[in-house]
Amino acid sequence: MNESDESATAAKRPETRQRVETAFRRRFGGPPSLQVRAPGRVNLLGGHTDTSEGWVLPAAIDRAVWLAARPTTGASTLVALDLDSEATIDAEALPPPVLQRGSGAGWIDYPSGILWALAEAGHSAPPIEAVFASDVPIGAGVSSSAAVEVAFLLAWETVAGLGLDGIARARLARRAENGYVGVASGIMDQYASLHGAEGHLLLLDCRTLEHEALPLPSGLALLVADSGVRRALANSGYNDRQRECVEA
Repeated sequence: MNESDESATAAKRPETRQRVETAFRRRFGGPPSLQVRAPGRVNLLGGHTDTSEGWVLPAAIDRAVWLAARPTTGASTLVALDLDSEATIDAEALPPPVLQRGSGAGWIDYPSGILWALAEAGHSAPPIEAVFASDVPIGAGVSSSAAVEVAFLLAWETVAGLGLDGIARARLARRAENGYVGVASGIMDQYASLHGAEGHLLLLDCRTLEHEALPLPSGLALLVADSGVRRALANSGYNDRQRECVEA
């Protein structure tokens, strides 16, 4: 995310960003050292074609997760502003992955999964204090969970000075969802959150991870309607469908 992109987005939707910064100052007694934005996505093509290493055609949307953070000592303290919930996690003493626990995934499992994936890849992640909020509808099929994963990945990457490239970021965020949260999703959601560009679709080959930004034709807009029906991939038949695709 470059400065011009960030400024344009802040001008469009300043309320979530400001709300997060205000809550951070109130909770932690000072300003954050970094702020991160990670958008949700819709897709014109992508239902199970990403897990089958096919082509997908998503687009980032103007709804996003905003996260404010700064380094700290000890464990990480994370505040989910929308849920009025706070949790502390230690990178050295994470709970086992969700599937091993035999329980449903909670919001803390998504940043925990990022810490888990970073450690698995040999990266250390310093503890942070963080507040995040989102205007991406939860459970509406626009990748609210991937946006949370990407936001925390970018925050920890920045604090740790890792300098990852876009593909490495997408792979790590996907690994968190597959290996820790327990959803056998493809890479499309995280990739679109990281690489989406305003006014463009993202044509991605999920086998080679090569992508091309395709401008929307002049006069065309994407209209996204929320049906109000909620879903949770970790507790649905999604993993069964993915296994069936692999078998086929």
